[in-house]
Amino acid sequence: MTVPGGKKFRPAVMKKHKGEGTREFLAVFPRGIMPVAIRVLIVEDEIILAMDMKFFLEDRGYRVEGIAFSGHDAIIQAEEKRPDISLVDIKLQGYMDGIEAAKYLQGNLGIPVIFVTGNTDQSTMDRALAIGPSGYLQKPINENILTDTIEQAIKSGN
Repeated sequence: MTVPGGKKFRPAVMKKHKGEGTREFLAVFPRGIMPVAIRVLIVEDEIILAMDMKFFLEDRGYRVEGIAFSGHDAIIQAEEKRPDISLVDIKLQGYMDGIEAAKYLQGNLGIPVIFVTGNTDQSTMDRALAIGPSGYLQKPINENILTDTIEQAIKSGN
């Protein structure tokens, strides 16, 4: 595509979060197509694990919008930053656990949730799976499985 001034641009498809899902639109950038970073909210109350996930994701081109240490904080950050996806630990500090926070993120904000947790007891797993998350990963996290799960959730719009 040529624009006024004779410069050549190639259109890039970008995704913008809006309400219940994502909407694609075209944007042009000099020097070709620029990839759109997937915006991630990490909800994890263990700072070392949260920072490990943050650095890992950023090294692979994801944009970490924030780290929330409680369910309440996750909701506040998600409403403000509107990430494309959230990685949520089930056991969190405060009165709201990760399942309750994830239910709000999905139901009210349309943000897909991937549970990343050390909780493996059946009742917790049943409760978490009942809200229909995009994934359920157990710690320790396999980094390739994490990125594959994120990409699949974004592609499916779930």
